[in-house]
Amino acid sequence: MTLIQSWIDSLTLFKPKNAQLFVLVTIKSIIEAYKLMLYYFWWVLLLIVLCLIAPYLFSRTDLILYCSNWLYELLFLMVCFSTRPSMMPKNGNYFEFQLKKIALYWIFMPLFSWSSATYYGYIFTVLFFADSSGGLKNFLLSLWNALRMIFFNLPLIVTIGMMLYGLSWMSSHIIEQVFVKYNIMGHHQFLLFLNMIGAFLLPVGVCIYTNIYIKKLHDQFDSYFQKF
Repeated sequence: MTLIQSWIDSLTLFKPKNAQLFVLVTIKSIIEAYKLMLYYFWWVLLLIVLCLIAPYLFSRTDLILYCSNWLYELLFLMVCFSTRPSMMPKNGNYFEFQLKKIALYWIFMPLFSWSSATYYGYIFTVLFFADSSGGLKNFLLSLWNALRMIFFNLPLIVTIGMMLYGLSWMSSHIIEQVFVKYNIMGHHQFLLFLNMIGAFLLPVGVCIYTNIYIKKLHDQFDSYFQKF
């Protein structure tokens, strides 16, 4: 498959029939992800909410923000694991198995600023790695395959990314203007608030990109894995 052909094929997802099916599948996966998140990871959500309250009790807002980012990353991984297809039942043992496999590579993630430009690459890396047997070699291979998936489907990824980024930016900008106007909270508290809102909305964005991953992995399987 040529690069131009793969770009053209990626945009077929926007055809009415394909788009309708994709939306229905994504809505179903979002509902399932929320069920798993609220059942197994309610405590992470609670800790993120407590981080929003903590600056009013403690002065170290920078440390609290780091803890909030760390919890957000943990929840992000769990939502990724919730949305991917798996032969294993999605219970505590499943999430523990996947977290142990990726923990060594994930634990320092909050040290980096994961912008919207790296968001889908991050999701694809986690999904590729979750489909592997683990280890440094497979982590690097997963990162490479994530970059390849973005490259082979660039028009689709950019279009959906711009749509989601636009909605996210507009919402956060409106909220920030209201908070600044009425002096509701400081900068760190506002970032903590955005983390809390983002945590509750995580399944929406993750499920969209996970379903893109599933579809494109099926359509372009030979581009990521060698034939035997």
